[in-house]
Amino acid sequence: MLRWVSFLVTEVHPSMILAIWLFTLVVVALWSAAAWGLHSLLGFDALWVSRLEPWLARMPFGGWLETWLPNWMDLARSALEALQSFVEWLGGAAPVLVWALWAVGTFAICLASGLLTLVVVMVRRSAQSAPSNTPPASPPAAA
Repeated sequence: MLRWVSFLVTEVHPSMILAIWLFTLVVVALWSAAAWGLHSLLGFDALWVSRLEPWLARMPFGGWLETWLPNWMDLARSALEALQSFVEWLGGAAPVLVWALWAVGTFAICLASGLLTLVVVMVRRSAQSAPSNTPPASPPAAA
């Protein structure tokens, strides 16, 4: 393992690998924040969904939305009812499902980053072992 890490640091361009893993860190942080927010919402009872309808009725751009999407309030009301019944159906298992989904997503993100790192290592290794395109030097002419 230590030899592999030493190879990555000395032979492969370390800034590319650093960029891959910093991007991974940011994506995992955003994924974790989204999972935490969803966990917080699903930890409440399902009545919070019914409280969204009055807020939707008071939206300042509701009139503008009505011109572009007629009956949008009816669509939103039916979507809220479906969401409320779905949250009630999930019940107490919802937070556990959120964290299981978080674990699968985090594993997939880290796996993709590991594969990208492997691609960088393989491309770098093949570029170093490829023959150069310059012709061999000719011997000096005898005088």
